[in-house]
Amino acid sequence: MMACGHTVRLYSYGEVTNIPNGVEFRDAETILPRSKLLRHKKSGSYSLGSNIFRYELIQKEETIWLDADVYCLKPLKGVGPIVLGWESDSVINGAVLGLPSDHIMLQKLKKYYDARVFLPPWWSLRRKINNILRSFIGIDKKAERVGWGVLGPKAITYFAKSTKITEFAHDPEVFYPIPLDNIGEIFDPNENPERYVSDRTITVHLWNEMIKHRKQELPAQGSYMHRLCLEQGLDLPDIQEMINL
Repeated sequence: MMACGHTVRLYSYGEVTNIPNGVEFRDAETILPRSKLLRHKKSGSYSLGSNIFRYELIQKEETIWLDADVYCLKPLKGVGPIVLGWESDSVINGAVLGLPSDHIMLQKLKKYYDARVFLPPWWSLRRKINNILRSFIGIDKKAERVGWGVLGPKAITYFAKSTKITEFAHDPEVFYPIPLDNIGEIFDPNENPERYVSDRTITVHLWNEMIKHRKQELPAQGSYMHRLCLEQGLDLPDIQEMINL
């Protein structure tokens, strides 16, 4: 991101070491209290909290949110005040997200995740009523216990459609060119995931959840991941040193 000329701010609830030069460190508590950082009960993932954090951040600062597993190929210029992208024909992802701070979609998202009783708008009426009734005796389903994505892509897609801003969402090749199911190709020197990249591509989403089991291994020489590292001035010995930290 910095190589593309962007100011990068890193938010954390605790001390972070080895921050790259030029990255601005910020206290995450100034955006979202740690007590509201939801964690998915089944997987232990902080994805739920991350989703709420990004919505709160965009409401409080004029910025574009990028997940840490998003690689910038070129500057995010000319994408407009509404920054959205389809990851597929039916899902809008939030790994790259920007909206005016007072946008109605952010207001609807906040009302949704701040509600006393968790009620995804795409649930059936029967399911909503059931969760409301369960809330009277304290056994209603919370966001932490519902399926994956209820505060992320599912919510973003739903509210983008309900606020009629899907026309601003870019095609997958712009922010999410490599399909989720094919992300393993970035480690294989015999594959060419660059075939998904076009002149319109601005970022590449590396789908952390799909590759996290491989992040402690050296990328094969000649693989797409190796080439991305070389672009940042990192060769295999440098990467090995980082893995060993």
